[in-house]
Amino acid sequence: MKIQLQKILENVCSYYDVDPQEVLESPRGTRTLIKARDIYFWILHQTGRSHHEIAKIGKRERSSVTHSLKRTKNQMKNNALFRNELITFFNSLTKENVCINS
Repeated sequence: MKIQLQKILENVCSYYDVDPQEVLESPRGTRTLIKARDIYFWILHQTGRSHHEIAKIGKRERSSVTHSLKRTKNQMKNNALFRNELITFFNSLTKENVCINS
């Protein structure tokens, strides 16, 4: 799957009104920043990236990526509104050809 990483990051950051540089470089952050980072990692995972690849892209440890993905998965399981929002957002990225099948 061909992935336009910068475009995905820009869309996530635009949606949550956060700075893309902060998502990748800030060691901590506000809840909104962390949510944007978690969603960015989740989308990368959905497009076939491994935890190690996501860690390299997101400038994090692999264990941080694993924790982020678990947090997002649990939130999707327990919060239908969040799950629908995330799936709708992911589908809109696919329709805009941000995530393109190769």
